[in-house]
Amino acid sequence: MGLRLHRSFRLMPGIRLNVSKTGMSASVGRRGAWLTVGPKGTRATVGIPGTGLAYTEHSAWARPKPHASQTSAPGIEVAELPREEIDVLPVPVPAPFPAQALASDNEQADPRLLPIVIVIVTLIAAAAVMWALLI
Repeated sequence: MGLRLHRSFRLMPGIRLNVSKTGMSASVGRRGAWLTVGPKGTRATVGIPGTGLAYTEHSAWARPKPHASQTSAPGIEVAELPREEIDVLPVPVPAPFPAQALASDNEQADPRLLPIVIVIVTLIAAAAVMWALLI
């Protein structure tokens, strides 16, 4: 069984700094809905407090693709195919998806996070309505 080291510091309500042996991460959210950004990627968690029922989705950071020389096995040479020029018509660029419009020019937003964000917003809105009805 491995040793686990973890410490969480509350910076302000809704924001935590997490420190572990694998690195640091920051979490934003409230009970039932958290978004964590760390060295391994982004993790979104949505759950029903007190039930133990939760859904988590992880989106790893993009890794650089290996060069062609690194993909071949040792001792095997890969010959390069001759390159021929091909005329290709320009492809029209579609209008950006709302989640992609928020991303910078160099990186694309992960479209898998959009449903999680919608669920988080829905849960927060439902909690606000329930809180308003109880008061």
